[in-house]
Amino acid sequence: MQALITFDVPLGQRATEELGLPTDAYDTLSLALTYRPARSSAGLGGRLTPEEMEKLKAKYANVTAADVNRFMQRLPRDLLFIMRSTNMIRSLNLDLGGTSRQRFRVMGECAVRGLTLTTALEDVRRESAAWEAAHVLERSG
Repeated sequence: MQALITFDVPLGQRATEELGLPTDAYDTLSLALTYRPARSSAGLGGRLTPEEMEKLKAKYANVTAADVNRFMQRLPRDLLFIMRSTNMIRSLNLDLGGTSRQRFRVMGECAVRGLTLTTALEDVRRESAAWEAAHVLERSG
């Protein structure tokens, strides 16, 4: 997600490889998750230029439903769940009059908040384990 928000293509390609996909699949994932290619001149929530639209049409002109299915089957199940959830959020946001830019901003903020909470929780667990270990040693010694 960080690569998509910060437009960091090399980071996104590394993350794509970690998912077991070729690096060129990052552009497809970017398109599926943000509705724009990774190297788009349009910012998150911005409209693609007519030239970008034409390039996408040309790039995917010969892609079949079977190709899409094979690609989706290679994705981790957690990512598929995220994609389905994102699509539902996109639909609800549209029905409520929100913009893509607002949706991406809120989702990015929530992702950062989640990462911060996860890090804090890991710190608390580590400190708690150290405290318990110290007290076990005190009682046994």
